[in-house]
Amino acid sequence: MSDKISYLAGILDGEGSFAVYRRPQTSAGIVEYVATVNVSSTSRNLVDWLYDNFTGSKLSRPATKNNEILYQWRLYDRAYIRDLLPVVIPELKVKYVSACLVLEFCQKFNVGKGGEYSAAQKIDMDVYVKFSARANSKGPGSAALKELMLNIVK
Repeated sequence: MSDKISYLAGILDGEGSFAVYRRPQTSAGIVEYVATVNVSSTSRNLVDWLYDNFTGSKLSRPATKNNEILYQWRLYDRAYIRDLLPVVIPELKVKYVSACLVLEFCQKFNVGKGGEYSAAQKIDMDVYVKFSARANSKGPGSAALKELMLNIVK
């Protein structure tokens, strides 16, 4: 495993998140399901390093209550997520389940802008949205939920 991938996994375990969410329906009636890999940090150097080494997008937020700017690095491209996560997941210790959910979602569905989905696909995708939210919520979570989520991604 490369040092960059191991370092990325450590950053993702500590400062990152993996999420699947549903954007509200647009005026054109389009519903979007989005998968993301995200890192938030007050270190611009860290976010620049992530962008330089793994592409994606960079954002910054206004200063926090500590007067520090929050920088973010995000991946939205499902093809890139499908390529990157299989090499990162084995290195993860804390956010393994969330990463597996995002990877499975990207492999299973044609997600992204302007996607047209059947009613059955929307129901299936909403299950991933629900479990992603639970996997990313603060607190320990139940062992039963984690077991259920692991069974989904197998």
